[in-house]
Amino acid sequence: MAYPNSYVPTTTSKIPNDYYTGTGLASSSYGRPDRLASYGTPPSSSNSVPHQYPPQELYVNDSTLSQVASAKNGITLWLSKTEFHPGEIIGGKMRATFAKRTTAKSVCARLSCGAGVEWSTGSGERSVVHKAYTALAPPITVILQENQGQSFFLEPHRPYEWAFQITLPPDLPSCFSYKHGTHISYGITLFVDIPNWPDYKLAFPLKVHSSPMLITPEMQKAVDRRDVHAVTTKCCFSAGQATLSLSVPNTVFPFVDGTSIDPSSFPISLGVDNQSSRTIECVSLSLMGEIFMTTVNDPAKTARQCRIPFLVAGIPIVQNLLPGACLPVQPVVNFPPLFLRWNPKINVAEHDSTPSSFSTIQMPTTTAGHILKVSYKLVLTAQIGCIYALELAVPITFAASLPLPLAPPIPKSAPDDYEAGIVAPAYDLVSHTSSAYLTPYVNTGQK
Repeated sequence: MAYPNSYVPTTTSKIPNDYYTGTGLASSSYGRPDRLASYGTPPSSSNSVPHQYPPQELYVNDSTLSQVASAKNGITLWLSKTEFHPGEIIGGKMRATFAKRTTAKSVCARLSCGAGVEWSTGSGERSVVHKAYTALAPPITVILQENQGQSFFLEPHRPYEWAFQITLPPDLPSCFSYKHGTHISYGITLFVDIPNWPDYKLAFPLKVHSSPMLITPEMQKAVDRRDVHAVTTKCCFSAGQATLSLSVPNTVFPFVDGTSIDPSSFPISLGVDNQSSRTIECVSLSLMGEIFMTTVNDPAKTARQCRIPFLVAGIPIVQNLLPGACLPVQPVVNFPPLFLRWNPKINVAEHDSTPSSFSTIQMPTTTAGHILKVSYKLVLTAQIGCIYALELAVPITFAASLPLPLAPPIPKSAPDDYEAGIVAPAYDLVSHTSSAYLTPYVNTGQK
């Protein structure tokens, strides 16, 4: 890093908003996405930017940073961590050493948030690829260095450094990746704007958890369903009816990464009354997930849709329920515990195949605009024959929730070397309530 001769900082110093060639530090808040955080410099007759020390300061602690990405053009990205929650501040540094003298108009950092879907239908020459993309928030651009719209030089073999802070939007779904390009992604892009030449860039993906949802008692209502289904023969003639019953005392659960849900905390009851002339070969209970995709970000318009069901967990209840037999409504005692393990690169078993991570929920219930949704449901199935099945489903919501405490409470008067923290009270897994959301704290260096 190149500094003015009169200034040699330490790793615990408050670094001025200036490095060797002008403005080097900037910050941005999602509250003003249209405002570029930049600090002007006095007019200059040459391409070099005079050394200026604007009054704004950012607190930088080098000891908390580590290099997370690099590019052949000489740019590196340094962050204190790579996992974030919505509303949290991303603080880091852009460092660069260029091989040759570079003419630049600006040096910037940009946060982008978006979701995309992609799938194909047909095969061979008739195969059609369907795509859609939506921005989850306006991009946030922070100008780290500029010269009143004039070009300036970045000298070769000289280390440069720019610090930045960008606040994540407060309401975001969890990052998500599925095959064929379906994704919810967040990323930091560092770039040097070079006139009449391709820009120097470095892009780095961020891991972002879902915005927490406060689960209220009104959301935790019991569901007791009883549906009568007509049963037909193989030739589609009437063969009587069967009644399926499913009772769930709670359908909304907090998704806290690294925890589990014991079925004894939500006892499920079910029953099947076979008043038909056909044998129900298997009665089973399963927790199913679904990835829903569409190509139009407007529910009022007609669009291509794709639904990918996947099995999370399931158990058989009874085999060969004969005509006229009845399985009375009774509690389910052997449903497996559900493990909550957040996996942005979701790995699911499509349709009814056995998943590699059985009984593991890898994503909370997630919605990205109107083009992508991950949802869950509890399904009671009565299988008749090879392809004929009766189903009764109850939607289940796994609401993204606050993690367990990551740090002690922040003192009222934080010391100067306190970088950042998160107050994250844990959910009460019995009442499923919480009284606070994420509360980011950043020491700006101002007394």
